Amino acid sequence: MGWVSYLEDKLDRLNSDLDSIRRARKSESPKSTLDSEQHLKALVRVCEKFMADIRKHLDLATDPDVDVADEVLTLRKENAALQMKVGILADTETKLAESVARCKQLRKDFDGPMAGLQRIILSWKN
Repeated sequence: MGWVSYLEDKLDRLNSDLDSIRRARKSESPKSTLDSEQHLKALVRVCEKFMADIRKHLDLATDPDVDVADEVLTLRKENAALQMKVGILADTETKLAESVARCKQLRKDFDGPMAGLQRIILSWKN
């Protein structure tokens, strides 16, 4: 049973039950107590609110402009593509960090001997 069929079935049953409650309240049966009448009114209000929520979901599910299944598939594909890009970016970040560290080490290794060479060159000029 699909989502729409399920909601329609629940809505039909709820409508039927509410109609039964309303008929029972209006019948010529002995008067109910005030307390039970208040409970029934509260139950009817809750059921009517629930039915309104179900109708909203049904409107969405049966809207010809909205294809929920297609939307879900499209979003899953987009998510997978974005996850791949995130993975690539993470790998690139790691490689760049390693490159920066290597450059710093090379500069440090190169600057040591170069400082001595610069002193020699400067001493020749003087």
